[in-house]
Amino acid sequence: MRLNAGLVAGIVMVMFLLSTGITFGHETTQGTTANADTQWAWGEVVSVDSVNKTIIVKTFDYETEQEQELSVIIDNKTAFENVKSLNEIKALDVISIDYTIDMNGKMAAKTITIEAPMSEEEKEAVGEGTAPTFIPEVPSEAVVEEDTSSVVPGKQ
Repeated sequence: MRLNAGLVAGIVMVMFLLSTGITFGHETTQGTTANADTQWAWGEVVSVDSVNKTIIVKTFDYETEQEQELSVIIDNKTAFENVKSLNEIKALDVISIDYTIDMNGKMAAKTITIEAPMSEEEKEAVGEGTAPTFIPEVPSEAVVEEDTSSVVPGKQ
């Protein structure tokens, strides 16, 4: 029996992803300050309050398998990527935030990155409304062939 190379490639990719423990959404890394961990969140902007300098971001917590909203404070130390300031961020923007949590439990943004939308060329390259497809090459030794030495011609 000959297995489909795409099926084998898909199984190999799933096994790889499961073995590496890749997660998305919300993670913690050791920060540079003594008592603060830098954390990361990715999600969609729900609202922006320019007066109080806060952003509400809807994220998905893969540990609890629930959506959550994070309120993040922006200060004069916050760095911005793909925008110049808080005033350019709007609801429905997709953002990535590096932040720390202070002693009062408030989240202070260190870096905010706005995910750049796809250009027209990128949309055309992947097709309208379709995601790019990645099929890894499968080594020839991974293809399993059926042993046909015992099959009598004409009888199956």
